[in-house]
Amino acid sequence: MADRYYTLTTFGDDKFSDVVEGAAATGANPIDVRFTYDAANNSKLRALRMLESITAYIVKDAWPPV
Repeated sequence: MADRYYTLTTFGDDKFSDVVEGAAATGANPIDVRFTYDAANNSKLRALRMLESITAYIVKDAWPPV
């Protein structure tokens, strides 16, 4: 298994250049998304669908989170 982290360095700017891919979380940054993948869980499409599910949940849920 391997973990891959995608970190958003600036919350609210929505720039592609604010996303950093790495091998560990960065606590000082506002958002880290971790994907754990192996031979069975390596689909880019599944990762994108998971992000869509998180987006739908945030849209439905109260904001800001409590």
